[in-house]
Amino acid sequence: MKNVYMFQPNYIYGNQAHIPYAIGTLAAYAWHEPEIKENYCLKKLHFLRDDIDKTVAEMENPFIAAFSAYIWNFTYNITMAKAIKKAYPDCVIVFGGHQIAPDNSTLTDYDFIDIVIQGEGEEPFLRLLRSYISLDRIEDIPNIAYRKNGELIIAKREYYNYCDYPSPYLEGTFEPLFREYPDIEFVFLYESNRGCPYHCAFCDWGTLKGKMRQFSEERTLAEFRWMADHKLEFCGCADSNFGLFERDSYYIDKLIELKNETGYPKKFQASFAKNNSQRIFEIGLKLSENGMNKGVTLAFQSMSPDALKIIGRTNITVDFFKELMNKYNEAHIPTYTELILGLPGETYDSFAGGIDELLEAGQHHSIYIHNCELLPGSDLGDPEFIKKYDIKANIIPLNQPHMSFLHADSIPEYSRIVTSTFSMNEEDWIKTNIFSDFVQCFHHLGMLEFFALYSYFELGIKYRVFFENLIEYFRSRKEGFVHSVIADIESRYRKIIDGNGELTAHDDRFGDVLWSFDEFAFLNIIDNFRGFYKEAKGYLETLGIEKDILENLLEFQIIMLKKPGDKSENELECDYDFLKYFSTAFLNEKPVLEKRKTHYKISGAKTYDSIADYARFVVWYGRKDSRNIYDKDVRTV
Repeated sequence: MKNVYMFQPNYIYGNQAHIPYAIGTLAAYAWHEPEIKENYCLKKLHFLRDDIDKTVAEMENPFIAAFSAYIWNFTYNITMAKAIKKAYPDCVIVFGGHQIAPDNSTLTDYDFIDIVIQGEGEEPFLRLLRSYISLDRIEDIPNIAYRKNGELIIAKREYYNYCDYPSPYLEGTFEPLFREYPDIEFVFLYESNRGCPYHCAFCDWGTLKGKMRQFSEERTLAEFRWMADHKLEFCGCADSNFGLFERDSYYIDKLIELKNETGYPKKFQASFAKNNSQRIFEIGLKLSENGMNKGVTLAFQSMSPDALKIIGRTNITVDFFKELMNKYNEAHIPTYTELILGLPGETYDSFAGGIDELLEAGQHHSIYIHNCELLPGSDLGDPEFIKKYDIKANIIPLNQPHMSFLHADSIPEYSRIVTSTFSMNEEDWIKTNIFSDFVQCFHHLGMLEFFALYSYFELGIKYRVFFENLIEYFRSRKEGFVHSVIADIESRYRKIIDGNGELTAHDDRFGDVLWSFDEFAFLNIIDNFRGFYKEAKGYLETLGIEKDILENLLEFQIIMLKKPGDKSENELECDYDFLKYFSTAFLNEKPVLEKRKTHYKISGAKTYDSIADYARFVVWYGRKDSRNIYDKDVRTV
């Protein structure tokens, strides 16, 4: 028997780990064949970043070591592969996955790698195994590159229009992991279809070119049952555009039935189709009503027509987005909108203006802002594209918030982050990031959200102006606490420009977690929220808000914001009916503030004495479903 080891390592998130689905699909397809079962032994699926020397020492005469390479494991995989090759020179090293460069430089740069697979791996991997038992010829296998007599051989490229593959869950491929790692909480991941109909320059999904095709309904429903039987709490969907097909709504119905029957899954998350529809709204409503929603994506990536043209993307109109936001807000369905900072064609003004547009359209839940990253298989990562748009990228440690800080090993992974283009220089890149982070901190994470809404509706102050002036106010108070927080975040961006920075931050106070800068800033401020509001009051007094309204609204803002150390029961007496006012404002309708004695009572709220617990459950787990503000727990009495 020829021994095969497969690797798809990832970081630990608390005690959660992702099931190594990619290598599982390859293994399930290959070992479905009797000839492979008779000649090969699948020794282990490696999904953790285990000690390399120990792992190599425990191997038993490996014939093939196959690696699924992503941005979060590439360096580790390279280090592991080199060590395996040194210990076992005859072991065949195979690399595939999204981090494989289209020009096959992964093969030419590392002489210990024997074969690379481009694109989907099931067919090439199976045929490679067959070739080593004389059932196929390596020369006939498409989508691979290898060396022969010192010459680089690049096979023809084929694209697949079917996906009739066996399920790794139903084939039992992952059962050994559950026996060997009983304390790991595995994250379930499924795909009901493959492919993407779009071709956005920042993404490598559309470059695969295969047609959209669907796995059978029978397979998907059986996988759901497997998930429930294994008591997996989190269900993630790997489809590129969930909600694109009518049957996606049916799948949600089945997941809800399972939860009601078995208790699993507890949460569902997907990348929703970008042209949001009535179907996706109904899906989000069902998930929210059953406590399973992790937020519905309303992705734009950019609001700039120039940037959208360059990256080959079209969006829904802002008017349609506003209609959608009204529907979601009225139904109390949390949503989040994604933007990418640093796309060519984007400027500070267009990006800040885009955030302003989204806020005016009613996106008060969350805007997730991702710094543009160059991926090797994307158009944006192509050297010609980089040259054409004068793109400069800095290499930083892996930009992956929320992974475990203590479990980060000595083998760093890296991201290539765009820090300037022909339309945005490095100073503007820093400025744009600061504005974006503190809009998140002060608005979407709730510190001054009610004041921003009130100023917009009552004083005609645009959200962008409110936050730009707020940031400058804190900057001008050089002895102030908030000034130091902003200065710290800015210094971290400057370190990236200087070549020695990173886009995540850690502090023991907030637990064993790496945080994005907006969350890190928020946690530092919420840890001293009394000091923050004392400083912020000076700015609020410049807005022209009537004194008694300002005083009442400040008390309301503070009590409505979830904070570490809050009591589960809390009360506030106000001279105004702010709850009614902001309920209307969140629907993007012109509210009317009634002056009348109003007694607010927060009862039965989940509280967190530890800021580390608060950080995890409110800021991390709760961000996409807006847990940072008391809503369902508050009432007037």
